[in-house]
Amino acid sequence: MDENELAQYYTIKFEKFMEMIKQIDGLYSVLSALIKEHVTASEISDWERTPIPELSGYFAAVNEIRSYLDDIINNPTEEEVELMIKHEIKDVIVSLSDLNALNIMFGAIQEFSDRLYEKHKIATNIQ
Repeated sequence: MDENELAQYYTIKFEKFMEMIKQIDGLYSVLSALIKEHVTASEISDWERTPIPELSGYFAAVNEIRSYLDDIINNPTEEEVELMIKHEIKDVIVSLSDLNALNIMFGAIQEFSDRLYEKHKIATNIQ
């Protein structure tokens, strides 16, 4: 590997990465509870007029990010492991393509959050 071998990677502080996972897990739990609440309180024929469609899409997007973050932390590529050892990196390195994918996914969940609030006045912001 050449001197620019880290140019294709971004380093996320371990604590920040774990905070992202914690927030996504919290959001996952909130959305799970909201889906359960609305599904049990609504007739199937009425689901289209409830928050269920928005909650379902939102939940699917959050679940995808959850899996993606889990994969990044638990299944680094051989190259990532080599770079972390060689450069004594104690944080999480993410390829620029993975970082781009994460940014897109976080943008999508923000859109779902905004839409859920606009249509149903349900806020899901987790600080």
